[in-house]
Amino acid sequence: MLEAARILGNEKYVCNIRFISFTLEELNPTRELRTRKIAQSLGLTDEHNRYTTLRTQKVMKQLLKLQTEGQKMGKSIAKALADARSQLETQMSESEVKYAREIEEMFMGITNTSWHGKTALVGSGFWVEEALQGKKEVLGVICLDTVGYASDKEHSQTLPARMKPEIFQTYRVTDITVGNFLAIIGDVNSGKLLQSFCTQSKLDSVDLPFTCLQVPLGYEEIAQIAYDLLRSDHTPF
Repeated sequence: MLEAARILGNEKYVCNIRFISFTLEELNPTRELRTRKIAQSLGLTDEHNRYTTLRTQKVMKQLLKLQTEGQKMGKSIAKALADARSQLETQMSESEVKYAREIEEMFMGITNTSWHGKTALVGSGFWVEEALQGKKEVLGVICLDTVGYASDKEHSQTLPARMKPEIFQTYRVTDITVGNFLAIIGDVNSGKLLQSFCTQSKLDSVDLPFTCLQVPLGYEEIAQIAYDLLRSDHTPF
């Protein structure tokens, strides 16, 4: 990002560009602290936030897995967690059930389209809220997420569930399971920006391997059926 800013800073005819590093992408620290305190108060974790028994660790891992699967199916966090708990309740202790119920209560009212800024993406969500209040016009956003991470090992890259390699436009990518390219995604409103980025990537002076996917849906629809496409700070935009 700093290198892009340095290069564009020397250009005379460039639009107004902001370079922003957002904090608190993954978790909301207030909710995370409350979750930890609930677990500790019920004796599920110790003062170092470690599970007190192997059985509890396994149950919580399974609970999280089922919850994630539910969210990918379009359920809200609270609904996905409640359904996961109901499937595992016969295997759970009284304290584990109580923990799950308290977490469900904590996430009540948060929908698949209103979660950002509340459970994660706190910094970018806050910026977008302020931008809307201040009536700032945003022509487009390029979100650089883990662009410095690459691997030439086989199976170092996986696709989200229900996504097939053939739906991606590719450039200089021979194996989509090898994570040595950029994955570029955009929604129904981002077509011009996305294609411009791809076109520039093919220039001799750039020559950047990529896969590209323009999802022909708006945010509301993506939030319901393609949860995995909302895992970064582009989401609030």
